[in-house]
Amino acid sequence: MDYQDGSENMDGWKMVRVQERPDPVGREPAMAKEVTPCSEYTRFTSEGRMMDPHSSLSVILDSYLTGHLFRSGPFQKAKWSDRLGYGMGLIGEDTRIHLHTTGKYVIRRALDRDHANLIQLVLSQLSRPALYSTRNGSFMWEIIRDLSLGKDVGDLKSIDQLFPWPGGEGCENDMEEAIASFNEADELFSSTVERILEDGSDLELENISNGSSQLVDEFGNGSQKLLDGDLYLTGKVLGWGSYILLVLTAIKNR
Repeated sequence: MDYQDGSENMDGWKMVRVQERPDPVGREPAMAKEVTPCSEYTRFTSEGRMMDPHSSLSVILDSYLTGHLFRSGPFQKAKWSDRLGYGMGLIGEDTRIHLHTTGKYVIRRALDRDHANLIQLVLSQLSRPALYSTRNGSFMWEIIRDLSLGKDVGDLKSIDQLFPWPGGEGCENDMEEAIASFNEADELFSSTVERILEDGSDLELENISNGSSQLVDEFGNGSQKLLDGDLYLTGKVLGWGSYILLVLTAIKNR
């Protein structure tokens, strides 16, 4: 497996190596969200294929990274297959959800239309840090990392287009909130990513990787609040999720 060079330093950070860029060829067109009544009275089904921020085609999500965040979300009995790029889980007693790395999602037996729409929002926000930007050639978590470090991110207009994803009207302060929560996470762990790259051992960071840390709890709780209708947390969830993926990538590739 090929990796990008990870030797660059900036303000005490070593850029974490990442897997080679995915191939955007062969994607299907995005599919408009559709919410329809189920066969059961008062229940609803929602399905669609989330759209790339820069085209009418479907998104590209990294399976390994998306799976980690999916399992950390507000779902019961959450399961994810890295090989298949597919996950499923349960909300409440019997609302079933399915998510694919192609951006396709299916929500069955949602309580009502609003419930279906909120679940779709949570699915997109959970996977957002693992979104690959076909125009920038970077994953979303990498862009948040670079913005947080004050690193040159290239095409700012293209970056701006990523933040309203997936609905086109994102929260006004999403970028600022994402950067702030990313930096707060780094302060919480005393900027230990550099240390784990150097000596390969840090219990706190290992806990992030296996899902048992305060940061993972913050991410899960924030996702639950989104599900409950607190839409002002999208930026914070993006920042927390981006830091989790930075750590996860560092541990995987050390």
